[in-house]
Amino acid sequence: MPKPTKAMVEEAQRGLDWRREYGRGGTEVGIARARDIVNERDLSRETIGRMASFFARHAGNREAEGFKPGEDGYPSNGRIAWALWGGDPGERWARRILESEERMSNTMETKDFTFKMDDLTDEGYFTGYASTFTRDSVGDKILPGAFKRTLNSWMAKQRPIPVLWQHKADEPIGATMRATEDERGLHVEGQLLMGLQRAREAFEAAKAGVLGGLSIGFSIPRDGATRMDDGTREIREVKLFEYSFVTFPANEAAILTGLKAAQPELTEIRDLLYDIKRELRAASVATAPSVDAPIAPASDTLSTLLADIRRHSQTLQQPERGN
Repeated sequence: MPKPTKAMVEEAQRGLDWRREYGRGGTEVGIARARDIVNERDLSRETIGRMASFFARHAGNREAEGFKPGEDGYPSNGRIAWALWGGDPGERWARRILESEERMSNTMETKDFTFKMDDLTDEGYFTGYASTFTRDSVGDKILPGAFKRTLNSWMAKQRPIPVLWQHKADEPIGATMRATEDERGLHVEGQLLMGLQRAREAFEAAKAGVLGGLSIGFSIPRDGATRMDDGTREIREVKLFEYSFVTFPANEAAILTGLKAAQPELTEIRDLLYDIKRELRAASVATAPSVDAPIAPASDTLSTLLADIRRHSQTLQQPERGN
C-alpha cells in the first residue's frame, strides 16, 4: 500500500497543531486521518478513496475567507480540516493514485487459452473452457476464484459477455449464454450469431480446425496479481471484458477436440451413434419415419445425433394408441 509523502506529513502535522491551539476545525475522523499520515502508515485503497471524496466535497473551502494566510480568521475551520487530510499535497496524491488505477483498469490485456470445444452445433451453439487454471506459455497462471467478482458484475449488468473476433471490438461474433467458474477454469456456453458474416467465417474456421482457441480480454485490478521472482504472475483477480476466437493460443492445456471431424475417436463415436440411431428408428417404425428413410449425412454434428436418439427413445416409451 502507498505511504504518505513528506509534504502530506508536514501538512497533517500543521493541522494537528492548529487543532490543539484553536480547539476547532475538522472532525474526529479528520484527526485520526492526520495521525495516520503523520505516522507514515500505509493507507489502504479504501482510505485513499475517502480522501479523494473529502477533498472533492470540500473544495469550496479553498475559496472561503480565512483559508489563505493574511485573510481574516486564518486559519479557518475549513483550512484546518483541509490540513488534517494532508492538504493540497494529499489532494494531489490521492487523485493521482485513483487516476492511475483508472488508467490501469482501462488497459486491457489479452491472454490466450486453447479452447477445449465440447460441441459446436450447426446453429452456432458452443460450450467449452475459455480459460484454465494452468500456466500459459509465458508462465502466468490465473488462480481459482479470479473470475468470481467479474462474473457477478456481468450478471448484475444483465448483459451477455461479448464474444469477439480476434479482440476486435467492432467485430462481435457471438454472445455468452452462461459463464461459470469451476475447478478447472472458466466454462462458457454461448452462440455464434450466424446472421453475421464474420460469425459464419469463424464457424467455418473453427469446424476446419484452423482456429487454435479462445483469448480472454481483461485487466487486473490493483493488488490482483503477484509478480514472481522469475517475472511471471499469479493472477488472483481479473476484470473480464470479452473473449475472442483467435488463431494462435498460448495455453496448450487442451485441444480442439469437438471441431476436428478427422479425429479417429470422434469418428468412432459418431459411427456408434449412427448405429444406435438406426436401431431405434427401426424399433419405433410405427411412430417414427420409415427405417428406409435416408440416414442423416456424415456431416451431422454429435449433438444432432444425440437429439435424434433421445427423440426416438421417447417414441418407444410412449403407450401404443388404441389400447
